[in-house]
Amino acid sequence: MKRICLFAAYDPDGIIDDYVIHYLKELSQYANVHYLADCDMSGEQLSKIAPFTLSASAYKHGKYDFGAWSELINRIGWEEIEKYDELILANDSQYLVGDIGPYLTTMENRKLDFWAGLAVCEEYLGGRIPLEQFIESRNILTIPFTFVSSFLVLSKELFSKAFIQNFFAEITPVENRLQVYEKYELGLSRLILRHKIKYGTYIEDLYTHS
Repeated sequence: MKRICLFAAYDPDGIIDDYVIHYLKELSQYANVHYLADCDMSGEQLSKIAPFTLSASAYKHGKYDFGAWSELINRIGWEEIEKYDELILANDSQYLVGDIGPYLTTMENRKLDFWAGLAVCEEYLGGRIPLEQFIESRNILTIPFTFVSSFLVLSKELFSKAFIQNFFAEITPVENRLQVYEKYELGLSRLILRHKIKYGTYIEDLYTHS
């Protein structure tokens, strides 16, 4: 399995923390990693992750995580990305505990075209429920249901499609994280569901307040 990872980051002090370095080190064992931070950083900071990335840069683009992925896609180009079997979209909002390998292998064996670590619904109050049961029992395109965007994986079959490439081509700066959620996290989730993609999540149940 040949993977490329686009890694979005942000730090108000322009520092790459140790947990991010560890995360990138682990990811680099399974994917070619490109890093972009939505802030200013010194060359000294970026040099800390040089052993684990094919490219590492930082500048203020004002488009949050989805914008960082879009910027990297524009820089690398779909032609190059399509040389890979999987596209990982990750960010620095979570900590990696242990080896990421079994996590990737488990999901690879499920033969999905799109997957995330988990899915959430802000208005759900019903307790633990299998994700498929939740989706099938609701008009899922009209409620705030999302695949959590801290770690997303797309197969080549999916990311080669025009509707995915057009989605990332149309990302523009936004004012706040709520707009990121409404336009992009919710937008991508609904796009996946609307096109009936073979999807899944590592955590296969939905929870209240998850």
